Amino acid sequence: MVFRGSRVIRILGFRLICQTAAALLAVLLASSAIGQAPAPSSPASGAPAPPAAPAPQAQPPAIQVTTHLVQVNVVVKDKKGNPVTDLTKDDFTVLDGNKLQTISVFSMQATHLTAGMAQPLPKNEFTNRFEQQAGVPTSVSVVLFDALNTHSQDLAYARQQMLKFISQLKPQDRVAIFGLAYNLYVLQDFTNDPQALIDAVRKSTTPETAHAEATDVQASDTGNDDVDQFLDAMNQMSSDFYNRDRALRTADALMAIANYIGRVPGRKNLIWVSSAFPISINMDTMTPLTVNSQASYQPDREMFNDQIEAAAQALNDGNIAVYPVDARGLMAPSTTNPKIQSSPINRATRRGQAPPTGAPPQGNFDTMDEIAERTGGHAYYNTNDIAGAVRKAIDDSQVTYVLGYYPDHGQWNGKFREIKIKVSRPGVDVRYRRGYFAVADTAPTPVKRHVLLQDALDSPVDSTTIGMTVGAALAGAPGAQNLKVHIQMDSQAIALVPEADHWNATLDFLMAQWDDKNKVLKAEVRTSQVRITQATREAWDKDGFDLQFEMPVLPGTSRVRFAECDEQSGATGSVTIALKSLLPDSH
Repeated sequence: MVFRGSRVIRILGFRLICQTAAALLAVLLASSAIGQAPAPSSPASGAPAPPAAPAPQAQPPAIQVTTHLVQVNVVVKDKKGNPVTDLTKDDFTVLDGNKLQTISVFSMQATHLTAGMAQPLPKNEFTNRFEQQAGVPTSVSVVLFDALNTHSQDLAYARQQMLKFISQLKPQDRVAIFGLAYNLYVLQDFTNDPQALIDAVRKSTTPETAHAEATDVQASDTGNDDVDQFLDAMNQMSSDFYNRDRALRTADALMAIANYIGRVPGRKNLIWVSSAFPISINMDTMTPLTVNSQASYQPDREMFNDQIEAAAQALNDGNIAVYPVDARGLMAPSTTNPKIQSSPINRATRRGQAPPTGAPPQGNFDTMDEIAERTGGHAYYNTNDIAGAVRKAIDDSQVTYVLGYYPDHGQWNGKFREIKIKVSRPGVDVRYRRGYFAVADTAPTPVKRHVLLQDALDSPVDSTTIGMTVGAALAGAPGAQNLKVHIQMDSQAIALVPEADHWNATLDFLMAQWDDKNKVLKAEVRTSQVRITQATREAWDKDGFDLQFEMPVLPGTSRVRFAECDEQSGATGSVTIALKSLLPDSH
């Protein structure tokens, strides 16, 4: 499934970069597929000034990791690489900014399948709650084939290696395969069926690989220096545009995956198979987005940073470890890059071509290492054993320890806080995410809430941050049908704001309908105001929030999606229903 609703919005933003901030915001909102979205106030107008001087070579926009209740997944292995399984809470020491913390949450999780529900969901009832589904594993791994940031020949080699990995599949493995080209799409949801995964890898061949090649810039050589300079500038502007778009689309994809698997218990691995990683994790404040020789204008930079921060937050909240895997395999030796080991084998020679004269820039490997280190994963590059890298990443989830603590520093000023975890047992290898940004909780702005709902509309998978169970039934004759809907939402993910003797919550509710060609027929937003008193608080905490209504079904609708966004926390949840599943003869 591929949804394309908001992509027009974002590309329009790039094309209008030189217009005023107010005009850009108006286009962003007016182009949306969502109707009745909250209308934000416009920022001050005035065209941004162009850059005074060329910017340095492009660096990936930085991911900031942030949370208040800090939970850390810890992998501990002995000298032979085997998981250590007999540690207790007393064996761990947690330091936040070099200050000892009290471990409030501790558990050890080994890979196995949960029993799930005793009974399946009743007919015409649907949920995004993993914990209510039978056979849910305590750890899962998503393999992302990143055609957007990878050249086609490298991706073909990675597919061959993935087929090799499937031959090593273990009964406890649960693997999903996603693809990223111009959009994120699901090739295979979680399974341990080797044939299903093989079919998914073979389906991952896509013609939408030109985006990675579009960022390559070749020096012009017409024989006329002035013409060459002009052509090089035009080519660089085109490359800058595609680099920006790649970074934004990549952030969207990471956020969608994180929102989908966030509620799975235990460790979650994102195995990111790519040859260029346009997003990094930074231990400093958010760096301005620059692409090659052209500095981003303020509205463009803010739009990027919002999406990148949202992706980082989703990865962080879901305790997802990222494993970057370089799709290029072994590369040519380099005297300037110590991370490229001397080897007669490289990307070109394995294809029968002449070996290249250079090696990828050092920054590409630094980005991979940083992404892995900051999230508790591991980077794999300069190896032709991509299958072995995927296997090792999944094996990291065999045994994990979950440590949770409430930071007592009181300095929620947006700065990076480093975490150090020590284990009393000598000679063990300890892996965990290295820190977080101490960002104070603030309600998302109307624009950010609009973006969150737009992402809920576009995502190829449901968001699970807010648990939802939806009962639905069709009423009326075909062509003039209504859908009776009953939605029950978890209250734990909805922020209550105290006021006098009661609590308030505000929820933006999205309803969308698509035809069988993935065209959005209708999407609208309604806002629900919730008031909880002391007398109803116990029921709210126990049973959650119920919503019942009836909506007309447009002719040609094949599926509907209901999504909820908490205006205070920005948490979202969504459930998608295929209308054919509501028919009497459906199974």
